[in-house]
Amino acid sequence: MNSNHLITSIYQWHELNLDELAEFTFEARQSTPVTFNSERTIERERRIINWHKQFSPSFVVVARKRNKIVGWLSFDISSTSIMEIGRWHPIVLHNDSEDDIITSLISECKEYCKRINYPRIEVSFNISDRQDKQAYEIYRKWYEANDIHFKDEISYMQSNLSESDIIDISIPETFETKSITEISNDEIYQCYYQAFIQAKDRMFQDQTEKERHEYFNDYHSLSKPFIKEASFVLKKVETPEIVGVTLVRPRGEDAHLALLIIHPNYQGRKLGKMLLNLTMKTVFRYGFKSISLGVDIENPAMKTYQNLGFVTNSHIKTHCWKPK
Repeated sequence: MNSNHLITSIYQWHELNLDELAEFTFEARQSTPVTFNSERTIERERRIINWHKQFSPSFVVVARKRNKIVGWLSFDISSTSIMEIGRWHPIVLHNDSEDDIITSLISECKEYCKRINYPRIEVSFNISDRQDKQAYEIYRKWYEANDIHFKDEISYMQSNLSESDIIDISIPETFETKSITEISNDEIYQCYYQAFIQAKDRMFQDQTEKERHEYFNDYHSLSKPFIKEASFVLKKVETPEIVGVTLVRPRGEDAHLALLIIHPNYQGRKLGKMLLNLTMKTVFRYGFKSISLGVDIENPAMKTYQNLGFVTNSHIKTHCWKPK
């Protein structure tokens, strides 16, 4: 794209001068104090960029004027249906031209999204303190000015585990637990689908059927590390009917609850609380110090988690754009 001598181009990491990119990034962060962390240095920016070059398959959109970098952002093809812009991107110098540069960078991403026939672009912001909130307001205005609008807000919550905090709730005799590995992916997806439809989950409502399947198969894949002993399927005794599911992944000493669902036909019976307590008891027994989860702030389950001692550590706000 060429506008007023502004040229934007898409690169892979190996095609770029990473020292030049690191020096510009440091300068750009300094020019916008609210987004600048005093611990950042040119050397640290260089290490971050080299990490992305080595481990991330992302692309980089670079804007130049007179052959000099004036802004950049990265994006990943995170699944077969989502193109994801890097967090706290784009990176631009704070000056009178920043809006034009940002629009040019985002427009390049949109055009690429259309060319490869992807149905959506997402960008997320991890907000954990007052400075993050201030920075988010800057990025929110940039993205909304370019038709990338707020979609949902996830609260990331954590509870420190100790035996005294875990309620001992017995499973009713009419129910039984099975390992998640004993149940087919399609059966679990049907329970997942019904639970998220009932909850009116905002991101789920916004996805197509294809996107829902792809997200489920990627995010809840059993090919990724998970804690088998704490990943259950709750079902009725002597019937194939699935009542609830948990999927727990290890994150160091933290057990992350990637999935906790109860089929709508069985909600309101405190089965979700029972399944959560069983999960907490199990991961504590296997040496985990804490348990974490993410929940849409509009989901009524958030109140249950708070009552069980979960505390919000951060929020993820996601914005989305779809080609017309």
